[in-house]
Amino acid sequence: MTQRMKKYIDLPGMVDAHVHSRDLKQRSKMTVMQTMKEARKSGVATVCLMPNTDPSIDNEETLNEYLRLMEDAERKTGVTAYVWVALTDTNHAEVIKMLRYKKVCGVKVYPLKPTGESVTTGAVGIQQWSSIMKLLFMMREEANIDKPIAGHFEDPLLGHTEESEVSALKTLVSIAKRYPEQRFTACHITSAGGLAIIEEAWASGLKIMAELTPHHLWWNRETIKLSQHAAALFHCFPPIKEPKDQQALIQFLVKHQKNPLVSIGSDTAPHHRSEKAGDNPPGGVPALQHSIPVLLTIAQEYGIEDGHICYLIHDNVIEHLGIESVPDTMNTKWVLQPSTDAIVYNKGEVSSPWIGEKFAYTRA
Repeated sequence: MTQRMKKYIDLPGMVDAHVHSRDLKQRSKMTVMQTMKEARKSGVATVCLMPNTDPSIDNEETLNEYLRLMEDAERKTGVTAYVWVALTDTNHAEVIKMLRYKKVCGVKVYPLKPTGESVTTGAVGIQQWSSIMKLLFMMREEANIDKPIAGHFEDPLLGHTEESEVSALKTLVSIAKRYPEQRFTACHITSAGGLAIIEEAWASGLKIMAELTPHHLWWNRETIKLSQHAAALFHCFPPIKEPKDQQALIQFLVKHQKNPLVSIGSDTAPHHRSEKAGDNPPGGVPALQHSIPVLLTIAQEYGIEDGHICYLIHDNVIEHLGIESVPDTMNTKWVLQPSTDAIVYNKGEVSSPWIGEKFAYTRA
């Protein structure tokens, strides 16, 4: 379905709740400063930075080091930054202390395999789902803290499959039913089966945010095969799935465009081009600067209303995370003008699979 779109669209500054900014021991991949400079020029006004850094943001010392980087970048770019902190099987008391920081927006959970290896990039996470229950008890029953918990929901025993996503999301739902007032985010949902679990959870009144990413909305395994770019550039966790899953994501977005529990998060995950060209390329796609062009192009083709785009990139995330709204001074205007992508990440040091893709709107 194609809708008649306005020549210009005014948008609030995007709130991107899923940004990997690296830095610390991974400055060659990306820095907080460079991330926020790129956010500013692409219409993203607030970033929520992920904790699977090196070292991981799972303790106060590392948190404070990262907060100093954020404060400096905020002052120089005008972009606002928050940070998620990481849960492990043993750092619950430390997480409670970190959650009292104003700039900490919530807790991020990464599952670990029995070997201790993460299902995604980084080395931090939990091997026992019961660790989430322990944290929830401490947050809600002892510390009176009401902040969201976000998660990378793949079952470590089932690989990077649709079955894996479904299994882990079912576990999330069972936990959420124990604490129905708790806000959760199911990050980067990729499959038709995963979306069905989310809809069932909503029918039970659970507060689970369904986050969709630009790269999973834009590509599928078949389109990747036709791409001129090396397969390593599309390698990410969770992986891009089948055409049926891509269509399910798009139709879910159209169907639920007014739902306050749906959002767009870039899951931007930059890696240095030398790493992506290596024998064992890391998983991750840079996407911070592409969320709005992708969403506007899909909106034009499938019929998402202008006002609902604002919900997806700003209103819903602000409400769910309980953070400050973006000032009007960060609004951007986008013109209905086809463009061929040539966006650069980290001054060209990060390889991008987006080069050459065609979008319907360009920032005015």
